[in-house]
Amino acid sequence: MADVQLEHGYTKIANEILDVIQHFQFTQNQYKLLMALWRNTYGWNRKECEFSLSYIESVTHLERKRVSEALKTLIQNNVIIESNPGSKTKTKIVSFNKNYEEWTIKTYKGSGVMPTSGQDATSGEMPPRSSGETPPSASGQSATHKRNIKNNIKYNASANSVREGNSDGVPTTDPLRGDLTGQAPAGEISHIPQDDIQQLLKRYVQLRNKGLLTTPDDLESAKEILAAGVSLNDALIWLKEKFDSYQPKHPRDHINSLSYCVGHILDRHIEKQEKERKPHGESGTTSIHQYRGRNGGSSAKGKSKEQLYRELESARNAWGG
Repeated sequence: MADVQLEHGYTKIANEILDVIQHFQFTQNQYKLLMALWRNTYGWNRKECEFSLSYIESVTHLERKRVSEALKTLIQNNVIIESNPGSKTKTKIVSFNKNYEEWTIKTYKGSGVMPTSGQDATSGEMPPRSSGETPPSASGQSATHKRNIKNNIKYNASANSVREGNSDGVPTTDPLRGDLTGQAPAGEISHIPQDDIQQLLKRYVQLRNKGLLTTPDDLESAKEILAAGVSLNDALIWLKEKFDSYQPKHPRDHINSLSYCVGHILDRHIEKQEKERKPHGESGTTSIHQYRGRNGGSSAKGKSKEQLYRELESARNAWGG
């Protein structure tokens, strides 16, 4: 099992970059190059590094042709800056351009980021250019475009801070609905203590022992469990019970969702309720206590419930009950 810990090393990336990069239409290969660059720069507390095609191939497992194409596109669109273009004897030296206002990569339609200069504001597509025409520079970007990007980033940052709160990164509101004011929307169960939800999610993450993040589906599953009347203590016990009884089919087979455990926890909750209502295991709505004979043995063997009722009634009448 992977032992991933911050103590083993980490890469510091500004949250603003992680927020805004989602608005741009990077390809999968371009994303892989950017992560490789971040690892080789910010991961070593430096701003630039040697970035050879062979190195990129080794860490991304991409073909050299794909590496070359992705790197060229990122450089042309001002996402990666060449400090030294390199030569046959020297390796290229590059850095990541964190000033995203200078990027000329296309953005997604309706992402909240305005199109860059020369980009179609309706379709999000770049207009056709002749082969000799260079990509538009960020110098032509409007002030409105820049303000929209900044406002969008500020909104995302404030939303994330409200979601995370003091819960060690576990969302305290539903990220899908975005109920950031703390008010429960229509149909939402608002009486569930948030602390109970967070403790249940935290225990799930501990038992899963794989990653530190939970999903909106995990949050909904935690709410479903507690909304059903399951106490936090019982939920924690039965959650561990489910993990302990899980038998993986192969080394990579894990419980990856809290929803997988919901059925087991609710089943155990119903069983507990039935036992509390019928402590002697009798069926029906009325508990029938077994009548004892004079010698202390049971006189109910082979008798039906109706016979037991009659005998009990006779006994009450005999004693003036």
